Amino acid sequence: GVTLAPQFNWIRSGSFNGPKEAGQNRYSNGEIDDFAKVWLSATAPPPMDPRRHYSNIINGRWAPYALASRWRTNSPTKFPTFGPAWDRQIGTIGSGVASDDNQLHDLQSVNIIFTSDRSKWTRCVVVETGEYSNLNQGGVEKMDLRRAASVDKYGRKLGDPGAINDPTNPEAANYIADSSMGWFPGYAYNIETGERLNLMFGEDSSLPGENGGDMLWNPTTSIVDFRTARPLFGGKHYVYVMSSTKRFALGSGSASISFVNTKYDAGKNYRCIMEPTCTDAVNSVINPSYLLRKRMLYSQAMWTSMAMLSPGSKLNSISDGLIPSDVTIRIRVKRPYANFFAGGTSRNDSMPYFTFSTQGVAPEFSKEFGKKALDNVGIVPNPYYAYSSYEDPGNQLSNVVRLVNLPPRCTIRIYTMDGVLVRTIRKDDPNAPYLEWNIRNDSNVPISSGMYLIHVNAPDLGEERIIKWFAIMRPSDFDTF
Repeated sequence: GVTLAPQFNWIRSGSFNGPKEAGQNRYSNGEIDDFAKVWLSATAPPPMDPRRHYSNIINGRWAPYALASRWRTNSPTKFPTFGPAWDRQIGTIGSGVASDDNQLHDLQSVNIIFTSDRSKWTRCVVVETGEYSNLNQGGVEKMDLRRAASVDKYGRKLGDPGAINDPTNPEAANYIADSSMGWFPGYAYNIETGERLNLMFGEDSSLPGENGGDMLWNPTTSIVDFRTARPLFGGKHYVYVMSSTKRFALGSGSASISFVNTKYDAGKNYRCIMEPTCTDAVNSVINPSYLLRKRMLYSQAMWTSMAMLSPGSKLNSISDGLIPSDVTIRIRVKRPYANFFAGGTSRNDSMPYFTFSTQGVAPEFSKEFGKKALDNVGIVPNPYYAYSSYEDPGNQLSNVVRLVNLPPRCTIRIYTMDGVLVRTIRKDDPNAPYLEWNIRNDSNVPISSGMYLIHVNAPDLGEERIIKWFAIMRPSDFDTF
């Protein structure tokens, strides 16, 4: 029978290294091995994620593109893994092992939002995720651009009723390009920089019954065709979150080739890099090969998802915006603080630099709020039972209470219940919210036990507050002084 286990092992996180024949290198079997840094050592490469930190993001529905399976096969007795990554070969089958074009230290924290609000949708490149070029529309290979007409936000292509013909109009079917462009129902942004990110999605054009041929992101619930044992994975509508900061460069001097990365540009540069005659996205004195162009594109991929619908669920129609309810996917990675230089003139030594304004939100002085603030004025402890935590425990003559939450400027008068003034204290310090009182009168004599009235007058606020305070004084023990 057909074993489907390898097909479902699309996140190559861990340290599994399958059986090898004599002379075979470790982690060299792209079909079943987990990913290792084969570019560091051919014979004993270290695993990329030995502790499987990235194996269960959103219950295994999202993963770093660097760890996504990329193995393919033409064997009639095997099925490929149907992973969402490219094997870095054209016309032939690659090894399917990890690539140094995508590494875990390039990952950044992102939010991905799915929404029916078309004004927030992302114009993007659509790629072919079908495994067999002879079955794919236009005969294109896996991870090439979809060989189909671009569509607008309602799934209309040029010539359909209502479709607009204007490559500069975001509402047009041929916005950016006549082919290979679609709309992802949502958007993504980098929470570390605040930048909106470019996205891509795929579909398997050999699976029209799984919505694989309409240039829309509309996965199904189907996992496997149990009649043929062919994995369907919802039509393979894989999602790719792309970097805006990753630098891809080869060579040096006049022989150097680099990709012109951009912030969100509606997929314009990605569409250009996959067009052999377009040079706007390349810094090079020579026109790079299609293999290099494809490497440049997929070097930018940070996160990917083999998206499918849950059993029993369904999307809305395209006319209703596809997404039944808004969903936010939050993916976070820990990154060390570091300088970042994006080119041009360095500012603030390439360290984080922010500007902000408090105009319209800065606090203002208000007597009305000041009156309410006096409600918080108090004396602690209240009542005072011969001791407080503010006193020096080694000093028998120490008696201290605090008047707290005082305004910057005020006068405090303490009276007995029959109106005799005991003590007057004045405060004129904007930095001190409290005052300590040694529970003595103006003649520096300890007061007697009893009930007292504390009057707080704040002239700047035009308000006053009266507090009742009860104290029981302890007798001084001079024998243990």
